[in-house]
Amino acid sequence: MTLVEPLLPREFDQLGEPAKAEYLELRERYFDLGALFTSYMAFLEPSLPDLPLRDRFKPSSNAPEIPSDLLDATAYRDLLDILVPFGEQAAAQLRAVLHPEATSSSDRELAR
Repeated sequence: MTLVEPLLPREFDQLGEPAKAEYLELRERYFDLGALFTSYMAFLEPSLPDLPLRDRFKPSSNAPEIPSDLLDATAYRDLLDILVPFGEQAAAQLRAVLHPEATSSSDRELAR
């Protein structure tokens, strides 16, 4: 969530204009994913959500990135099997923009 929360990370100020624009685009793309699966949501609703998520979560028009399979999963194992790699890819893309010099080869691979 820290990569997509409303307050920008400190590193954002150090980025050049093209990188800032890229980060903001990615942040907007993945905001719904971050909001849906964070400790903030657990605080707001401590119980596990009913599945499928599509019935109770409507992504914003700016969030075409949430896979339909994730929203339509009817079992938690299936949900996690889709969510984990997708979340890792999203985080890798955001980290690659914030820290291009420190991005690991595994993060670079995930960011593609």
